[in-house]
Amino acid sequence: MVSTSRVINIGLASLAGLAAIAWQPAQAQCNTTAWTTVTGAPVSGGPAQGVRIYQGACGLNPVNGAGASLVEEATRHSAEGGGGAPFIARFFFYAGITGANPVVFRAFSADVAGTQVIQVTHNPNTQNVSFLVNGTTQSTAANSATNGKWIEVTFTYNASGTFTANTRSVSPTAVITDIAGSITAINTGALTVERVQLGNVASGGGTGSTSIDEYEASRQVGGTPATALTPMCRGDVNNTTTISVGDRAAVTAALGNPPSFPAAFRPDCNEDGSISVGDRACVTAMLAQNPPRTCI
Repeated sequence: MVSTSRVINIGLASLAGLAAIAWQPAQAQCNTTAWTTVTGAPVSGGPAQGVRIYQGACGLNPVNGAGASLVEEATRHSAEGGGGAPFIARFFFYAGITGANPVVFRAFSADVAGTQVIQVTHNPNTQNVSFLVNGTTQSTAANSATNGKWIEVTFTYNASGTFTANTRSVSPTAVITDIAGSITAINTGALTVERVQLGNVASGGGTGSTSIDEYEASRQVGGTPATALTPMCRGDVNNTTTISVGDRAAVTAALGNPPSFPAAFRPDCNEDGSISVGDRACVTAMLAQNPPRTCI
């Protein structure tokens, strides 16, 4: 496939291309039309539909069962990661499954079929993330991907080069503390990325459920280099690049009836999969830090 855009953002917070509209209208329009293929009836929506969200009004809850439940994108990916130009991606998944090791992401070398290039798996027993590339598996440190929290995954893939990855989650005991995970470089093969899958891609089962949100990918197009994708700033609820009393007010608005929740907002400060007064307390705790917590 040929694509002229160097940044793909089909984040599940804005599945229908919605921008800066309040929660209630957005919920009614949540859908998966931005994706090439949908398998296994994953549910799109917001908290009113029982769907967890990381940013914006919409997220995706794949069905947890024996079969795959996922969204797939092939149209806007085009032989990425080759020719010395990296393929960079970032997405979020909620680590809500225990008793099984869910595969939450896969990338393939062709629009249909093809060879698997990348696989990302959450390991709830050891609470970490494993990356399988070119027949080699590396895992982040134990307890670096907390159960019952959103996990942020960022990686860089260079065909015939290396693959590196980082994860971030929140401490289960101190909401002001982020836990980082990383893997060292894995040598890659020559395959490039043409298609990606997110959701309960494989190894369904166990108990509980996962969620997916905010998939973003970047690669070089022509002479324009890929855009670096850095971790999102937790606590910056209103997405202004600073943490301030405005973020606490933004959580309060998200808790209102009706909630006021523009598409750029991410009110789940403690990243526990729900929006509650605990998120306001999370922002308050960050504001009380000395020195104050800042965005990178």
